[in-house]
Amino acid sequence: MSNLMGSIDDRVIERIVQGFPTVTSVIEDAPPEKWRVALEAAEASYIGTLQSSGFSDAASQVLAASIIRRLKGQLAGDELSDDEIVDKIRSEQVSMPSA
Repeated sequence: MSNLMGSIDDRVIERIVQGFPTVTSVIEDAPPEKWRVALEAAEASYIGTLQSSGFSDAASQVLAASIIRRLKGQLAGDELSDDEIVDKIRSEQVSMPSA
């Protein structure tokens, strides 16, 4: 699989990442035993957003998993900037082996 992201695709990912503070705040306000369900709901929402933005089902699944990894990092205290998070998501997609 080649790079899944172009400039328009980057903007979609950037907008999702810009929403991390709101999403992490909502998750952190929930009891810890509800975090898994909240993360699953967030992932499903990201998949839907990516698909409606023109990503294939497979690409949406892969990107959403990467986004959730970064969201979990934010919940764990990572202090990466939005640009650093987007770069990490982008690098994970670039480094994926061909299908």
